[in-house]
Amino acid sequence: MCDCLPSNRRSNAVPSSWINHSGRVAHPDAPAGAGGGGSFRSSSTLGIVQDGEMLPDPQAPSARTVDPGLVQLAGETEVAKAKRQPPPTIASDAADEVVHGIVTLKLKADETGVSGIVGAHTSLSENNNGGQINIHSDDQGNVDNVTNDLAWTIEIITQYGSGNPDDDAAYGRGTTKPDKDAGNVTLGFHESCHREDLLNYFRTEPIPVLDIDFKNKKIKTATANAARTAYINAWGAYFSKIKKFSVANTDEAAGSDPPLSKYKPTP
Repeated sequence: MCDCLPSNRRSNAVPSSWINHSGRVAHPDAPAGAGGGGSFRSSSTLGIVQDGEMLPDPQAPSARTVDPGLVQLAGETEVAKAKRQPPPTIASDAADEVVHGIVTLKLKADETGVSGIVGAHTSLSENNNGGQINIHSDDQGNVDNVTNDLAWTIEIITQYGSGNPDDDAAYGRGTTKPDKDAGNVTLGFHESCHREDLLNYFRTEPIPVLDIDFKNKKIKTATANAARTAYINAWGAYFSKIKKFSVANTDEAAGSDPPLSKYKPTP
């Protein structure tokens, strides 16, 4: 999966002059704490600014010329704040889950402040634990036994570097209309969708099958060796496909804003 960035890393973000000392978007003319001209609502007639609010005080002269669109936007912002759901996070390692008899899923606790991670990243790592597929043949070169102890341990972990779970998602899941309507708009929610992609894929998608049916027909050693190679390659393709699936399903989710294909992170 890609390095998933919070919305403040979009290339089409507002100019840096609009970002205040705490990282919030603020009009360059907004007062820092006392009365004066600006685009933010004050909490009293003294003009004290409330961080993040969008409208001038009703008694301020500028209130007479407020754009109706800004009034609507302010209302939508307040509704979004009220619906905002906390990011789903993994506080401790989950119990191991075995699927298909030979795949052990390990969901690890989230990590924060990880060096080298831009934003956040949910990764999958696979380990075959040294398992082998051994082919035994008789004197005529026909397979008479196969031992297959190949099994997989899969670790799934979400790591945060420069991003935080409660940051706004920048694209894909967390930015679609259904997600916004439900208040699921955080980077942590976006990463939880990657986790569910991976877990559900392993739970539901058939795994590769080793095709060496020596018990019902004669199979030459060379044919069995080719089948073993095909089986191992099929596992590689399986892991590659699952990662591409999660990018398509979560990063490129239909109706996301903006779609990943048009997203360019800032340096």
